[in-house]
Amino acid sequence: MSDKEMNIAILEELKQIANEVFTNEIGIEPGTYTAAELAKEKNAKGDVIIINYIKTNNESLLTRCVCVGSFKCEFERNNIFNLVWKFEQLTSVKQKDKARFVRIEADKVNLSFSVEITKEMQSLCKCVGNDKSRPVMSHVFIDYKKGYLVASNGRHLQACKANIKNIVGETETSVLINPKDFKQLSGVCFVTVSGGKITISDEAGRAYNVESSGLKYPRWALVVPKVSKNNYIKIKEAKEVLSFLKKKKGTFYVYAEKGYKVTVDYTDSDSGASSEIEVFTENEIPFAFSVMMDAKSFQTVAPKWDGGIFIDANYKPIVLTDKNENICFLMPSGVGKEGFVKIEYDFHRSNMISYLDYQKEEPQTTIKEVCTEKISPAPAQVEIIKLPVVASEYKYNVIGLYFLLSLLCDLCKAIIYHEAKEALKRLKMLLSSPVVNMEDFANEVQIIDLKPDEVEEIKDTQPIADISPGVTPATVPAVVPICPASIPSVPFFPVLPVVLHLVFRLCAISALRYALTVPAANIGCSRRGSIHIRGDTN
Repeated sequence: MSDKEMNIAILEELKQIANEVFTNEIGIEPGTYTAAELAKEKNAKGDVIIINYIKTNNESLLTRCVCVGSFKCEFERNNIFNLVWKFEQLTSVKQKDKARFVRIEADKVNLSFSVEITKEMQSLCKCVGNDKSRPVMSHVFIDYKKGYLVASNGRHLQACKANIKNIVGETETSVLINPKDFKQLSGVCFVTVSGGKITISDEAGRAYNVESSGLKYPRWALVVPKVSKNNYIKIKEAKEVLSFLKKKKGTFYVYAEKGYKVTVDYTDSDSGASSEIEVFTENEIPFAFSVMMDAKSFQTVAPKWDGGIFIDANYKPIVLTDKNENICFLMPSGVGKEGFVKIEYDFHRSNMISYLDYQKEEPQTTIKEVCTEKISPAPAQVEIIKLPVVASEYKYNVIGLYFLLSLLCDLCKAIIYHEAKEALKRLKMLLSSPVVNMEDFANEVQIIDLKPDEVEEIKDTQPIADISPGVTPATVPAVVPICPASIPSVPFFPVLPVVLHLVFRLCAISALRYALTVPAANIGCSRRGSIHIRGDTN
């Protein structure tokens, strides 16, 4: 376990002990406190916090112990909040995530919780209504159960996802806040509800009170439109549309046919001047539509619009998707260009659910994936692509031809090598014969080209004249005449041309690795013939 993990584990143990001490063993004024405030005994305004520890003789309450792994520490209970504060600093806990200790008087406070208010939520102040007959709509509603801050004027609605924690108690009172006070709040704020009185305080110690007796906010979640991926359209040029509608008043039309092009048409109600822009979608528009909207409401309800639209009919709410996962929708200001006729658009309406639930089940990546695929009622089937039979046969034929050529090359190599080897072997036997003199053979050999039907016999017509002294003719071995019939299979080769011819054949098959090292005088040709030795010989 690393040091950081060890510190986090120790902090969790300390927070449990601190909650026990704060709840059961100290007396303090109702309110919400941090560990740092309790350790310093001063609130954010600098006012002194009076903490009275309950007296006891029980040593197990006066002294506490933390054990995490090999770490063990004992300390007095009045040091618990100081330890929590120090370990929050060691583990770099953000302000919004720091421990909060809430003291509620059961007879007076019904509900308390903390909520983080960001700059993006300030746009809610523009969405509230100003109808005096409906004063509840002029407030920002904090729905602590669903985790949203909601503002609406009855024609449009915006709900921002909020980080709400430390919920203690429950109440049926609508938790409301005045927009003017809401603009002053930022960071982590603490809310308490006592009867019909709502108190909201920030980290700086500023507190704002709202009397909500008799005000009941509408059940906004019931009017959130139902959507599905089949009625979703994603416009690429969202910024261009917002820029086009900027500072415009009155109504405008948005219409399209099936395809990828959407037209935004605006007509000035005072001058009658009209203008329009054409934008394109990432996904194919599955149906034709035409709807009229209010320009001011459109810009107010979706300042962070990312181009996504869920549209069901020309008289039903239109959902605008938000980069911050907020819920934004507005009612059409009238019907489309077709006239005062209610039209429900043609798309597959199965599996439609509330956009509030759709955000939980479908992450933003799913919406983006819908943009890249063609929407159709029936699922698309992917066909398996197979190679044609001819191409497949051609592939195998080429492989077979390659192996056949390789086999022929090996066969030719074996035949040529064997033929050359046999020829050299027989030539060597001939030259080693005692009746043939190497020198005379090299000087007097004559090549006689014969036709296939001609045979010239070799006859010795002269007697042996040169006999060494002391040697009688009887002692000299008789010379056996050499005739073609006696060596019909011995081939003789022309010297240089045949060598070149053989080398050319060996290179052509690219396989023969044997080099013939026999002298040129001893090499013959493949053509069969006979020799005629003229003159005397020893």
